[in-house]
Amino acid sequence: VGMYMHKLADKGGVTYFSDSQSAYNDLDDETKAICKKIKSKVVTYDAMNKLGAMHSNIFYDIKTMMEYRDIDGLPAYKKQLNRKDVVTINPHNKKEGLYFPWTVIRGFTGMPKDDSKDLYYKLKEHTMQEKYIYRHEWQPYDIVLSDQHHSLHKRDSYEGNRELWRSSIWVN
Repeated sequence: VGMYMHKLADKGGVTYFSDSQSAYNDLDDETKAICKKIKSKVVTYDAMNKLGAMHSNIFYDIKTMMEYRDIDGLPAYKKQLNRKDVVTINPHNKKEGLYFPWTVIRGFTGMPKDDSKDLYYKLKEHTMQEKYIYRHEWQPYDIVLSDQHHSLHKRDSYEGNRELWRSSIWVN
């Protein structure tokens, strides 16, 4: 993903990027082994729509979500899986990392509910450590590139108008 700051907000809007590849590397061997055996239970766009939770900051409204097409022209929401491997391999650098979008994970397969809950909070606390987060305070015309395979990003709220251009690059 490439982001270009065309016009700064009056105040706020810092963006944070996580590094779930390094976070995975730093896990103890037992937790790595558990993570390799399980899948995450993920809430999809379609499920959020059915729950009336489309205010999730992913899409402006339901119509936009339904119309959004992936690079292959297919509706993105129809391609989402509700179960995904917790440990994935980056197709470009061939390294393992966590698939852990903690805001949409609702548990893990193959484990009792209490163990699933404990693992969720352990991984969330671990991956959100400062050493795995890059904090970017935007300046006019900044460009930030992020490999989204083992990364998440979020931003702080901001005041005023800002114009940030975002582009995804498909590498096959």
